[in-house]
Amino acid sequence: MSNSKSKYGRVLYKLGNGLASLVSTNVAWLIICIPAFIFAIVSFSSSDFMLQPMNLILLALLFSVFVIPAYSAVFQILIERSSTKESWLFKKTIKQYFDNLKKIKPNFFFGIFLTFEIVMILVNKNNVALTTFLITIGIVILGILFVYSVSCSDNVNKNWQQIMVEHPFKMIVEAILIILALMINTNLFLSFFLLLFSASLPGLVGIFMFKDCIVE
Repeated sequence: MSNSKSKYGRVLYKLGNGLASLVSTNVAWLIICIPAFIFAIVSFSSSDFMLQPMNLILLALLFSVFVIPAYSAVFQILIERSSTKESWLFKKTIKQYFDNLKKIKPNFFFGIFLTFEIVMILVNKNNVALTTFLITIGIVILGILFVYSVSCSDNVNKNWQQIMVEHPFKMIVEAILIILALMINTNLFLSFFLLLFSASLPGLVGIFMFKDCIVE
């Protein structure tokens, strides 16, 4: 009986640790991204947003400085956590975010491209064929962002080109999961998901799919 209790206790402890790591990582991500998200919500609710180039430039800048390096930090810290098994990753995620800010070219490439994608989709939302094409391109770029972020981890033994060539389908699936996790938050009854899991949960699933690239 005592062995059974001990076994269940260890399982609960591991589950608690895992949950704490997901939540703490996600909270750090959300705090970092708040300026970009608020500006995006306010801007896209304005009918003349597309007519003001400075708004587009500022949005691309916010995505490049906040959203892209923050997402990369979540993925990289969760990869590290797969070997360390730490439970509270808030500070580590923040630190990794600041480290990622130094990767200026990738940040601005992904930030500008994804901003352009979002704006073009909104402008052409009545054109089904073009919108479908733009969404497809956006999914591919988002998948490359995940693969690039993974390859920057010290625990990964392959570069992003190798990972992309070896796992193109998994890359696309991961990008779709990231998008779905954000879309869930349009439902007010599931808005808690934004705070707890919207970046960390798809990141964890992606890391599981790419586990053959990770060195323990």
